[in-house]
Amino acid sequence: MAQILMKKLNVALPDEMVDALTKHAEERGKTISDAVRDLLASALTIRPHRTIGEVAMEAIRAGATNQQTLAHVHKLFPDSNASAASIAWYRMTLRKEGEAVPTDREAKLAAKWP
Repeated sequence: MAQILMKKLNVALPDEMVDALTKHAEERGKTISDAVRDLLASALTIRPHRTIGEVAMEAIRAGATNQQTLAHVHKLFPDSNASAASIAWYRMTLRKEGEAVPTDREAKLAAKWP
């Protein structure tokens, strides 16, 4: 297995940011270092101006079920309030706009999303 080389970085942060990082790490059962690495990786790999709606609709168009879409949204936006109802709304909106996206049931039966 390849070893990942890391460099130590010292950064001064305001108390409220340290408190938020500590809370974020504790909620996820991670160290602060791991939480910072995860947050930075997430922030640096997501396209600028990409919304939760865009991510959800892309997954739906690709054949994801509502549950898969919700999990994908929460992976990219861990602090979002996205719910099963909001994912169903995106699917319904796409269908109303005439896009040929499957219903959630059809997506479950097809099971083609990665």
